[in-house]
Amino acid sequence: MKKKFKIKRWTPGSVYAIPLSNGQFGLIQTVDLMMKNVVYIVVFEILLDEPPKKLIDLRKVPIISLYATLRSHLNNGSLAFIDVYDIVTSKRAFPNEKFAEKGYIGAKFSDIGLIAKFIEAFHGVIPWNAMYEEDYWTKYLNAGIKNPKNAWVLTPQEREKYRARL
Repeated sequence: MKKKFKIKRWTPGSVYAIPLSNGQFGLIQTVDLMMKNVVYIVVFEILLDEPPKKLIDLRKVPIISLYATLRSHLNNGSLAFIDVYDIVTSKRAFPNEKFAEKGYIGAKFSDIGLIAKFIEAFHGVIPWNAMYEEDYWTKYLNAGIKNPKNAWVLTPQEREKYRARL
């Protein structure tokens, strides 16, 4: 991702707009550290044409993922910092917390680029099932969420052609 936004160090509750490949933006909020260099984030269902000047009420926006990303990706200017707001969920809600007692061995996190790709797949910007593992993005979904209704799902033949172009 290109550095093009003002650098602002993350704090719990920081809200960022993530640039997507189609020029739109996804929205995330930081919650807390999972471990020293990994931060828990909430990924919202909303898709924006530009980073908002003032934020909407996040409590009314569906959450599609509770995941974790590298702290350095939040602090490098690749995301558009919006503001700091009340945190919408607790650290205890994150699936990785089941690994806390054992030093987070087995916990999962992704770089911010994969989080952006997940948002794109969720909204049908890129195919939902084009990864090597067809259900790869399903692992990012918050518990209880089925595959998104706007997902672009390829047939086996379309998937083969799509993957051949990568």
